[in-house]
Amino acid sequence: MRLPLASEAFDRRFGSNRAVLTNLYAEQSREGPTDRRLVPRPGLAPVVTLGPGPVRCVVFHQGVRYIVSGTRVYSGSTQIGVIPGFGLIRSAGYDEQLVMVTDGIAYLIGTDVAAIAMPDGDLVSDVVVAAGRFIYTIQGSGKFRYSDIADATTIGDLNFASAESDPDNIVSAETLGDDIIFYVQNTTEWHSPTSDIDIPFIRNGGRRYDKGSAAQFTAVKIDNTIFWVGTAQQGADLQVYRAAAVPVAISNEGIEAALAACTDITQASAVAIVSTGHSFYVLNIPGVGTYAYDVKTGLWGNWESFGQTTFRVQCGADGVYGDASNGKLWTIDPDRRTDGDDTIIYLASSFLAVPEGTYRLNGLRLNLKTGVGAPDGNPVVEFRYAETGGEDWSTWREASIGSPGNHPTVIWRQLGMIKPPGRSLEFRFSGGADFVPHEVTADLVKGSDRL
Repeated sequence: MRLPLASEAFDRRFGSNRAVLTNLYAEQSREGPTDRRLVPRPGLAPVVTLGPGPVRCVVFHQGVRYIVSGTRVYSGSTQIGVIPGFGLIRSAGYDEQLVMVTDGIAYLIGTDVAAIAMPDGDLVSDVVVAAGRFIYTIQGSGKFRYSDIADATTIGDLNFASAESDPDNIVSAETLGDDIIFYVQNTTEWHSPTSDIDIPFIRNGGRRYDKGSAAQFTAVKIDNTIFWVGTAQQGADLQVYRAAAVPVAISNEGIEAALAACTDITQASAVAIVSTGHSFYVLNIPGVGTYAYDVKTGLWGNWESFGQTTFRVQCGADGVYGDASNGKLWTIDPDRRTDGDDTIIYLASSFLAVPEGTYRLNGLRLNLKTGVGAPDGNPVVEFRYAETGGEDWSTWREASIGSPGNHPTVIWRQLGMIKPPGRSLEFRFSGGADFVPHEVTADLVKGSDRL
Protein backbone atom coordinates (compact mmCIF):
# COMPACT_ATOMS: atom_id res chain seq x y z
CA MET A 1 0.00 0.00 0.00
CA ARG A 2 1.71 3.20 -1.21
CA LEU A 3 1.32 6.36 0.90
CA PRO A 4 2.29 9.88 -0.13
CA LEU A 5 4.26 12.10 2.19
CA ALA A 6 2.59 15.40 3.01
CA SER A 7 3.54 18.06 0.48
CA GLU A 8 2.15 20.93 2.57
CA ALA A 9 1.93 21.81 6.25
CA PHE A 10 -1.59 21.62 7.72
CA ASP A 11 -2.93 19.48 4.85
CA ARG A 12 -6.29 18.26 6.18
CA ARG A 13 -6.30 15.24 3.89
CA PHE A 14 -3.85 13.58 6.26
CA GLY A 15 -6.32 12.66 8.97
CA SER A 16 -7.48 14.67 11.95
CA ASN A 17 -3.87 15.19 13.04
CA ARG A 18 -2.55 18.08 10.94
CA ALA A 19 0.07 17.29 8.33
CA VAL A 20 3.63 18.23 9.25
CA LEU A 21 6.26 19.54 6.85
CA THR A 22 9.13 21.20 8.72
CA ASN A 23 12.24 22.56 6.96
CA LEU A 24 11.23 20.70 3.78
CA TYR A 25 9.40 21.69 0.62
CA ALA A 26 7.82 19.67 -2.18
CA GLU A 27 8.80 19.79 -5.82
CA GLN A 28 8.19 17.74 -8.93
CA SER A 29 10.58 14.81 -9.25
CA ARG A 30 12.31 14.28 -12.58
CA GLU A 31 14.34 11.34 -11.32
CA GLY A 32 11.57 9.17 -9.85
CA PRO A 33 10.56 6.85 -8.39
CA THR A 34 7.48 9.03 -7.73
CA ASP A 35 6.29 12.25 -9.35
CA ARG A 36 6.96 14.35 -6.24
CA ARG A 37 9.76 14.53 -3.70
CA LEU A 38 10.58 16.49 -0.56
CA VAL A 39 13.65 18.72 -0.61
CA PRO A 40 15.43 20.12 2.47
CA ARG A 41 15.19 23.88 2.80
CA PRO A 42 18.50 25.67 2.18
CA GLY A 43 20.91 26.05 5.06
CA LEU A 44 22.48 29.30 6.21
CA ALA A 45 26.16 30.08 5.62
CA PRO A 46 27.71 32.79 7.83
CA VAL A 47 28.97 36.00 6.22
CA VAL A 48 30.02 38.31 9.06
CA THR A 49 28.85 39.48 12.48
CA LEU A 50 28.25 43.21 12.93
CA GLY A 51 27.13 44.75 16.18
CA PRO A 52 25.05 43.17 18.94
CA GLY A 53 21.90 42.57 16.93
CA PRO A 54 19.19 41.96 16.19
CA VAL A 55 19.73 42.86 12.55
CA ARG A 56 16.94 45.36 11.83
CA CYS A 57 17.67 46.24 8.20
CA VAL A 58 19.76 44.99 5.28
CA VAL A 59 19.80 47.14 2.15
CA PHE A 60 22.13 47.51 -0.84
CA HIS A 61 22.33 51.02 -2.29
CA GLN A 62 24.71 52.33 -4.95
CA GLY A 63 26.81 49.18 -4.59
CA VAL A 64 27.17 49.54 -0.81
CA ARG A 65 25.64 47.25 1.81
CA TYR A 66 24.04 49.09 4.73
CA ILE A 67 23.21 47.22 7.92
CA VAL A 68 21.43 48.24 11.10
CA SER A 69 22.39 45.91 13.97
CA GLY A 70 20.92 46.86 17.32
CA THR A 71 21.24 50.65 17.28
CA ARG A 72 24.39 50.71 15.14
CA VAL A 73 24.32 51.66 11.44
CA TYR A 74 27.05 50.22 9.20
CA SER A 75 28.20 51.14 5.71
CA GLY A 76 29.97 47.97 4.72
CA SER A 77 31.74 47.05 7.96
CA THR A 78 32.23 50.65 9.15
CA GLN A 79 29.88 52.12 11.72
CA ILE A 80 28.56 55.50 10.53
CA GLY A 81 25.98 56.34 13.17
CA VAL A 82 23.12 55.10 15.31
CA ILE A 83 19.38 54.66 14.98
CA PRO A 84 17.61 54.18 18.33
CA GLY A 85 15.25 51.28 18.95
CA PHE A 86 15.21 47.57 18.20
CA GLY A 87 12.29 47.15 15.76
CA LEU A 88 12.55 46.40 12.06
CA ILE A 89 13.30 49.31 9.73
CA ARG A 90 11.78 50.34 6.41
CA SER A 91 14.03 51.85 3.75
CA ALA A 92 13.99 53.36 0.26
CA GLY A 93 16.68 54.78 -1.99
CA TYR A 94 16.92 56.99 -5.06
CA ASP A 95 20.03 58.24 -6.86
CA GLU A 96 22.61 59.04 -4.16
CA GLN A 97 20.13 59.18 -1.29
CA LEU A 98 19.02 56.44 1.10
CA VAL A 99 16.34 56.88 3.76
CA MET A 100 15.48 54.61 6.69
CA VAL A 101 12.37 54.91 8.86
CA THR A 102 11.63 53.61 12.34
CA ASP A 103 9.79 54.74 15.47
CA GLY A 104 8.33 57.79 13.74
CA ILE A 105 11.62 59.23 12.48
CA ALA A 106 13.05 59.27 8.95
CA TYR A 107 16.86 59.21 8.68
CA LEU A 108 19.08 60.17 5.75
CA ILE A 109 21.89 57.64 5.46
CA GLY A 110 25.18 58.73 3.87
CA THR A 111 28.60 59.26 5.39
CA ASP A 112 26.68 59.64 8.63
CA VAL A 113 23.10 59.33 9.91
CA ALA A 114 20.86 62.42 10.17
CA ALA A 115 17.20 62.79 11.12
CA ILE A 116 14.96 64.40 8.51
CA ALA A 117 12.66 67.19 9.75
CA MET A 118 8.99 66.82 8.84
CA PRO A 119 6.51 69.70 8.56
CA ASP A 120 4.28 70.11 11.62
CA GLY A 121 6.49 67.62 13.45
CA ASP A 122 4.70 64.73 11.70
CA LEU A 123 5.82 61.24 12.71
CA VAL A 124 6.68 58.95 9.81
CA SER A 125 5.60 55.29 9.53
CA ASP A 126 6.98 54.25 6.11
CA VAL A 127 8.91 55.41 3.06
CA VAL A 128 8.91 54.53 -0.64
CA VAL A 129 10.20 56.21 -3.79
CA ALA A 130 8.16 56.96 -6.92
CA ALA A 131 8.81 59.34 -9.82
CA GLY A 132 12.04 60.47 -8.12
CA ARG A 133 10.25 61.61 -4.94
CA PHE A 134 10.43 60.14 -1.47
CA ILE A 135 6.95 59.44 -0.13
CA TYR A 136 6.51 59.38 3.65
CA THR A 137 3.38 57.94 5.22
CA ILE A 138 2.36 59.68 8.43
CA GLN A 139 1.66 57.78 11.63
CA GLY A 140 -1.93 57.53 12.85
CA SER A 141 -3.46 58.96 9.68
CA GLY A 142 -4.30 58.36 6.05
CA LYS A 143 -1.94 61.17 5.03
CA PHE A 144 1.33 60.96 3.14
CA ARG A 145 3.93 63.62 2.42
CA TYR A 146 6.29 63.75 -0.55
CA SER A 147 9.67 65.34 -1.13
CA ASP A 148 10.96 67.44 -3.96
CA ILE A 149 12.41 65.42 -6.84
CA ALA A 150 15.72 63.77 -5.92
CA ASP A 151 15.78 65.55 -2.57
CA ALA A 152 14.67 63.38 0.35
CA THR A 153 15.08 66.17 2.92
CA THR A 154 13.00 68.90 1.27
CA ILE A 155 9.32 68.35 2.07
CA GLY A 156 7.19 71.43 1.51
CA ASP A 157 4.41 72.28 3.95
CA LEU A 158 1.85 71.73 1.19
CA ASN A 159 3.48 68.60 -0.22
CA PHE A 160 0.91 66.15 1.10
CA ALA A 161 -2.11 64.13 0.05
CA SER A 162 -4.14 61.26 1.49
CA ALA A 163 -5.40 57.78 0.81
CA GLU A 164 -8.90 58.82 -0.15
CA SER A 165 -11.09 55.76 -0.36
CA ASP A 166 -10.97 54.86 3.34
CA PRO A 167 -10.65 57.13 6.39
CA ASP A 168 -8.47 54.66 8.33
CA ASN A 169 -4.72 54.87 8.91
CA ILE A 170 -2.12 53.88 6.32
CA VAL A 171 -0.33 50.75 7.60
CA SER A 172 2.37 50.51 4.94
CA ALA A 173 3.30 51.46 1.40
CA GLU A 174 4.93 49.63 -1.50
CA THR A 175 5.70 50.36 -5.13
CA LEU A 176 4.95 48.10 -8.08
CA GLY A 177 6.11 49.40 -11.43
CA ASP A 178 5.20 53.10 -11.52
CA ASP A 179 2.39 52.73 -8.99
CA ILE A 180 2.38 53.38 -5.25
CA ILE A 181 0.25 51.00 -3.22
CA PHE A 182 -1.07 52.21 0.11
CA TYR A 183 -2.15 49.47 2.50
CA VAL A 184 -4.77 50.97 4.78
CA GLN A 185 -6.35 49.13 7.72
CA ASN A 186 -9.40 47.99 5.77
CA THR A 187 -8.61 48.75 2.11
CA THR A 188 -5.75 48.90 -0.37
CA GLU A 189 -5.50 51.57 -3.06
CA TRP A 190 -3.21 52.51 -5.93
CA HIS A 191 -1.85 55.96 -6.70
CA SER A 192 -0.04 56.84 -9.93
CA PRO A 193 2.45 59.62 -10.80
CA THR A 194 1.26 62.55 -12.92
CA SER A 195 3.00 65.28 -14.91
CA ASP A 196 1.37 67.96 -12.73
CA ILE A 197 4.01 69.45 -10.43
CA ASP A 198 1.30 70.63 -8.01
CA ILE A 199 -0.44 67.24 -7.86
CA PRO A 200 2.35 64.72 -8.57
CA PHE A 201 0.29 61.68 -7.50
CA ILE A 202 -3.34 60.81 -8.06
CA ARG A 203 -5.45 57.89 -6.93
CA ASN A 204 -6.09 55.24 -9.56
CA GLY A 205 -9.85 54.87 -9.26
CA GLY A 206 -9.84 51.55 -11.05
CA ARG A 207 -7.52 49.85 -8.54
CA ARG A 208 -8.87 49.29 -5.04
CA TYR A 209 -9.16 46.29 -2.75
CA ASP A 210 -11.63 45.86 0.09
CA LYS A 211 -8.76 44.17 1.91
CA GLY A 212 -6.38 46.05 4.15
CA SER A 213 -3.17 45.26 5.99
CA ALA A 214 -2.75 43.81 9.47
CA ALA A 215 1.04 44.15 9.75
CA GLN A 216 3.37 46.62 8.08
CA PHE A 217 6.37 44.33 7.75
CA THR A 218 4.51 41.50 6.03
CA ALA A 219 4.23 43.33 2.69
CA VAL A 220 6.97 41.88 0.45
CA LYS A 221 7.58 42.05 -3.30
CA ILE A 222 8.19 38.66 -4.93
CA ASP A 223 7.77 37.44 -8.50
CA ASN A 224 6.50 40.81 -9.81
CA THR A 225 3.72 41.09 -7.26
CA ILE A 226 3.22 41.73 -3.55
CA PHE A 227 2.30 39.37 -0.72
CA TRP A 228 0.95 40.58 2.62
CA VAL A 229 -1.12 39.62 5.68
CA GLY A 230 -4.45 41.26 5.14
CA THR A 231 -7.58 42.19 6.99
CA ALA A 232 -11.03 42.08 5.49
CA GLN A 233 -14.13 44.08 6.27
CA GLN A 234 -16.98 42.67 8.36
CA GLY A 235 -14.50 41.04 10.74
CA ALA A 236 -13.37 38.19 8.48
CA ASP A 237 -10.35 36.09 9.44
CA LEU A 238 -6.80 37.25 8.77
CA GLN A 239 -5.43 35.81 5.54
CA VAL A 240 -2.30 36.01 3.41
CA TYR A 241 -2.96 37.65 0.06
CA ARG A 242 -1.23 37.95 -3.27
CA ALA A 243 -1.83 41.08 -5.31
CA ALA A 244 -3.54 40.55 -8.68
CA ALA A 245 -6.49 42.09 -10.51
CA VAL A 246 -8.34 41.17 -7.33
CA PRO A 247 -6.50 40.02 -4.18
CA VAL A 248 -5.94 36.27 -4.10
CA ALA A 249 -5.99 34.53 -0.71
CA ILE A 250 -3.09 32.04 -0.62
CA SER A 251 -3.25 30.95 3.04
CA ASN A 252 -4.77 27.61 4.00
CA GLU A 253 -6.78 26.86 7.14
CA GLY A 254 -3.69 26.04 9.18
CA ILE A 255 -1.92 29.29 8.31
CA GLU A 256 -5.07 31.24 9.15
CA ALA A 257 -5.31 29.45 12.50
CA ALA A 258 -1.67 30.38 13.17
CA LEU A 259 -2.41 34.03 12.34
CA ALA A 260 -5.40 33.98 14.68
CA ALA A 261 -3.25 32.53 17.48
CA CYS A 262 -0.85 35.49 17.43
CA THR A 263 -1.40 37.87 20.35
CA ASP A 264 -0.04 40.89 18.43
CA ILE A 265 -0.31 40.42 14.69
CA THR A 266 1.14 43.90 14.05
CA GLN A 267 4.55 42.42 14.97
CA ALA A 268 4.43 39.80 12.21
CA SER A 269 7.03 40.17 9.46
CA ALA A 270 8.08 38.51 6.22
CA VAL A 271 11.14 38.18 4.01
CA ALA A 272 11.67 36.90 0.46
CA ILE A 273 14.13 34.02 0.04
CA VAL A 274 15.15 32.62 -3.36
CA SER A 275 16.87 29.25 -3.78
CA THR A 276 17.31 26.79 -6.68
CA GLY A 277 14.45 28.13 -8.76
CA HIS A 278 12.02 28.53 -5.84
CA SER A 279 10.92 31.86 -4.40
CA PHE A 280 9.62 31.72 -0.83
CA TYR A 281 7.47 34.18 1.09
CA VAL A 282 8.75 33.46 4.60
CA LEU A 283 6.25 34.70 7.18
CA ASN A 284 7.24 34.97 10.84
CA ILE A 285 4.28 34.97 13.25
CA PRO A 286 5.65 35.93 16.69
CA GLY A 287 5.05 33.37 19.41
CA VAL A 288 3.56 30.93 16.88
CA GLY A 289 5.99 29.94 14.13
CA THR A 290 7.49 30.69 10.72
CA TYR A 291 5.74 29.53 7.56
CA ALA A 292 7.20 29.56 4.04
CA TYR A 293 4.98 29.82 0.95
CA ASP A 294 6.56 28.41 -2.21
CA VAL A 295 5.48 30.73 -5.02
CA LYS A 296 6.31 28.06 -7.62
CA THR A 297 4.10 25.32 -6.19
CA GLY A 298 1.60 27.27 -4.07
CA LEU A 299 2.38 25.09 -1.03
CA TRP A 300 3.19 26.03 2.58
CA GLY A 301 5.85 24.59 4.86
CA ASN A 302 6.99 25.25 8.42
CA TRP A 303 10.56 26.58 8.82
CA GLU A 304 12.38 26.45 12.15
CA SER A 305 15.87 27.10 13.46
CA PHE A 306 17.47 24.82 16.03
CA GLY A 307 16.07 25.35 19.51
CA GLN A 308 13.49 27.86 18.27
CA THR A 309 9.90 27.73 17.07
CA THR A 310 10.70 30.31 14.37
CA PHE A 311 13.25 30.78 11.57
CA ARG A 312 16.16 32.96 12.65
CA VAL A 313 16.22 35.21 9.55
CA GLN A 314 14.01 38.32 9.76
CA CYS A 315 15.19 40.68 7.00
CA GLY A 316 17.41 40.66 3.94
CA ALA A 317 18.33 42.01 0.53
CA ASP A 318 20.25 40.75 -2.51
CA GLY A 319 20.95 37.36 -0.98
CA VAL A 320 22.20 38.59 2.42
CA TYR A 321 19.95 38.03 5.46
CA GLY A 322 19.93 39.37 9.01
CA ASP A 323 19.47 37.39 12.22
CA ALA A 324 16.55 38.10 14.54
CA SER A 325 18.58 37.42 17.71
CA ASN A 326 22.13 38.69 17.11
CA GLY A 327 24.32 40.59 14.65
CA LYS A 328 24.99 37.70 12.28
CA LEU A 329 24.55 38.03 8.53
CA TRP A 330 23.83 34.94 6.44
CA THR A 331 23.66 33.79 2.85
CA ILE A 332 21.46 30.99 1.54
CA ASP A 333 23.23 27.74 0.60
CA PRO A 334 20.95 25.07 -0.93
CA ASP A 335 23.63 22.39 -0.46
CA ARG A 336 24.13 23.09 3.23
CA ARG A 337 22.31 21.02 5.87
CA THR A 338 23.12 23.26 8.85
CA ASP A 339 22.49 26.88 9.84
CA GLY A 340 26.05 27.85 10.65
CA ASP A 341 27.05 25.26 13.24
CA ASP A 342 23.45 24.51 14.21
CA THR A 343 21.72 21.30 13.17
CA ILE A 344 18.58 21.55 11.05
CA ILE A 345 15.84 19.12 12.06
CA TYR A 346 13.45 18.03 9.31
CA LEU A 347 9.99 16.57 9.85
CA ALA A 348 7.55 15.02 7.37
CA SER A 349 4.26 13.24 7.94
CA SER A 350 2.04 10.77 6.19
CA PHE A 351 -1.31 9.15 6.93
CA LEU A 352 -2.25 5.47 6.84
CA ALA A 353 -6.01 5.20 6.32
CA VAL A 354 -7.72 1.84 6.86
CA PRO A 355 -11.26 0.72 6.02
CA GLU A 356 -13.53 -1.14 8.43
CA GLY A 357 -12.08 -3.88 10.57
CA THR A 358 -8.76 -4.46 12.31
CA TYR A 359 -5.45 -4.67 10.46
CA ARG A 360 -1.92 -5.72 11.32
CA LEU A 361 0.92 -3.46 10.19
CA ASN A 362 3.77 -5.87 9.45
CA GLY A 363 6.15 -3.21 8.26
CA LEU A 364 6.62 0.30 7.00
CA ARG A 365 9.11 1.33 4.30
CA LEU A 366 10.38 4.85 3.67
CA ASN A 367 11.76 5.32 0.17
CA LEU A 368 14.36 8.06 -0.27
CA LYS A 369 17.54 9.08 -2.02
CA THR A 370 20.64 10.14 -0.10
CA GLY A 371 23.41 12.54 -1.01
CA VAL A 372 26.62 13.40 0.78
CA GLY A 373 25.69 11.76 4.08
CA ALA A 374 26.20 12.89 7.64
CA PRO A 375 29.59 13.91 9.04
CA ASP A 376 29.88 10.63 10.95
CA GLY A 377 29.02 8.61 7.85
CA ASN A 378 25.97 7.00 9.45
CA PRO A 379 22.93 9.26 8.93
CA VAL A 380 19.66 8.12 10.50
CA VAL A 381 15.94 8.76 10.25
CA GLU A 382 13.47 8.36 13.10
CA PHE A 383 9.83 7.31 12.95
CA ARG A 384 6.84 7.57 15.30
CA TYR A 385 3.06 7.18 15.04
CA ALA A 386 -0.21 8.06 16.73
CA GLU A 387 -3.70 6.73 16.27
CA THR A 388 -5.78 9.17 14.22
CA GLY A 389 -7.02 12.03 16.34
CA GLY A 390 -4.89 10.98 19.29
CA GLU A 391 -2.29 13.04 21.13
CA ASP A 392 -0.29 10.08 22.44
CA TRP A 393 2.64 9.46 20.13
CA SER A 394 4.84 6.40 20.23
CA THR A 395 8.52 6.76 21.07
CA TRP A 396 10.84 7.60 18.17
CA ARG A 397 12.32 4.52 16.49
CA GLU A 398 15.65 5.02 14.73
CA ALA A 399 16.84 3.46 11.47
CA SER A 400 20.00 3.92 9.40
CA ILE A 401 19.75 5.67 6.04
CA GLY A 402 22.85 3.92 4.77
CA SER A 403 25.72 5.03 2.60
CA PRO A 404 25.56 8.29 0.63
CA GLY A 405 24.39 8.35 -2.97
CA ASN A 406 22.15 5.31 -2.89
CA HIS A 407 18.37 4.73 -2.92
CA PRO A 408 17.86 3.00 0.42
CA THR A 409 14.65 1.46 1.63
CA VAL A 410 14.39 2.14 5.35
CA ILE A 411 12.18 -0.43 7.12
CA TRP A 412 10.45 -0.56 10.50
CA ARG A 413 8.77 -3.87 11.44
CA GLN A 414 6.15 -5.21 13.86
CA LEU A 415 4.07 -2.05 14.25
CA GLY A 416 1.01 -3.63 15.83
CA MET A 417 -2.70 -3.52 15.10
CA ILE A 418 -4.56 -0.60 13.51
CA LYS A 419 -8.25 0.24 13.65
CA PRO A 420 -10.23 2.68 11.50
CA PRO A 421 -9.87 5.42 10.55
CA GLY A 422 -6.11 4.90 10.58
CA ARG A 423 -2.78 6.10 11.90
CA SER A 424 -0.74 9.32 11.62
CA LEU A 425 2.95 8.83 10.79
CA GLU A 426 5.91 11.18 11.30
CA PHE A 427 9.52 10.96 10.13
CA ARG A 428 12.42 13.00 11.54
CA PHE A 429 15.84 13.60 9.93
CA SER A 430 18.82 15.35 11.49
CA GLY A 431 22.61 15.24 11.72
CA GLY A 432 23.55 16.97 8.47
CA ALA A 433 22.47 14.17 6.12
CA ASP A 434 21.56 15.03 2.53
CA PHE A 435 18.37 13.17 1.65
CA VAL A 436 15.29 13.35 -0.59
CA PRO A 437 12.24 11.40 0.69
CA HIS A 438 9.73 10.18 -1.92
CA GLU A 439 7.01 8.01 -0.39
CA VAL A 440 6.03 5.43 2.23
CA THR A 441 4.91 1.84 1.64
CA ALA A 442 2.87 -0.01 4.26
CA ASP A 443 2.63 -3.81 4.55
CA LEU A 444 -0.90 -3.94 5.95
CA VAL A 445 -2.73 -7.25 6.44
CA LYS A 446 -6.29 -8.21 7.37
CA GLY A 447 -6.60 -11.95 7.55
CA SER A 448 -5.38 -13.16 4.17
CA ASP A 449 -5.91 -9.78 2.49
CA ARG A 450 -2.90 -7.54 2.03
CA LEU A 451 -3.26 -3.84 1.11
